[in-house]
Amino acid sequence: MTWALEKLVQEYEAMLSSQQSIEETLKEIAGNIEAVNTALQVAPESLRQEVAHLLRSVKDYTAASNYDKAREASLTACQRVLRVLAHSITGSTLDVEECPSPQSMGLLVAVVRAGGPLTPIVYSLLSAGAERAGDLINNAERIATRWESISKQLVQVYEAARRLESKEIAKVHDIVMLVARLVGSDSLDTSLAHLETVTSRLTEIAQLLDTLTSSLADLSEALQMCRERMGPEAPYCRWLSQVLTSVISAYDAAETLREANDLEELGLVAANVRKAYEKLSNMQRLIEKLSSRIAAAAGISQAPLSLAESIEVAAIGREQLGLTRIEEELLIDLVERDVIDLIEVYERGEQYLQAALRLCRRGIAQCSIRAY
Repeated sequence: MTWALEKLVQEYEAMLSSQQSIEETLKEIAGNIEAVNTALQVAPESLRQEVAHLLRSVKDYTAASNYDKAREASLTACQRVLRVLAHSITGSTLDVEECPSPQSMGLLVAVVRAGGPLTPIVYSLLSAGAERAGDLINNAERIATRWESISKQLVQVYEAARRLESKEIAKVHDIVMLVARLVGSDSLDTSLAHLETVTSRLTEIAQLLDTLTSSLADLSEALQMCRERMGPEAPYCRWLSQVLTSVISAYDAAETLREANDLEELGLVAANVRKAYEKLSNMQRLIEKLSSRIAAAAGISQAPLSLAESIEVAAIGREQLGLTRIEEELLIDLVERDVIDLIEVYERGEQYLQAALRLCRRGIAQCSIRAY
């Protein structure tokens, strides 16, 4: 009697264990199918048809209570769809060891879909250091936790690209592909650091070109007025022409950014554009200061608003004051200084010394002799 009872208990426990095993298998199958359906949201139609065949076999095996075969078929379907998705992201065939959870697969798909027109950049981030499909999943999970910051940078990249395209520097697609190439690395942390740097430099280039573009018309007008009022060989006109050439060279430099192979080369492009901007800003400041000095010496009360107006004031003032070519050169060379060092000027020649003294006598500049 005792033996029979023990056997009954054993059979009952075995039945419970078998039932529990079946439930776990069915749960695994359900998870695999959910992961597959999630991945299929971004899969090509041809893959959908292929996977549909595998999913029908899962249904058939389950109906026949062949749960192991059903699980195997569901795993195969998941591995297949993930392998294709991984290849579309990385361009390589990665090992797929297991089927990720539906939640993890959902994060990967969400990150992919969130890229929009900037998907190549997102793919580059996802691919950082990825040697197997599991690495993609891990990267997607990490990217998802930082998405607020990453998405802001992607928006800045897109805005910069749109502004550069409007100036015919490069197409938006070209900029996106450039960024995707430059952020690629063997680790996600490095890729994210690269994205931050690239975003900053592209934004700077776009902003500086906006300023240069808005100033280009004023600069061209000022140069035209200068040549008409003073002659093309006047020191002011040569100065303006040099600045205009620098601004144009900034556009030439910006057009090379599509060819940048690394962050250093992109940095050089930004530096060239920044140099032109600084030269323009410095020139605008100095022209304003120069015209103010000439206007004050000539008794002109006009307050210029634009670069062209400043040049017009300088032209009127130089005519009233009868400034010589050497005096004008000195004013341009020394306009940042409040005091002219007579010994330093004398080293340039007697004519320059006499010109400096005339400027100081008229109150346009102050003269001094440095002590040794």
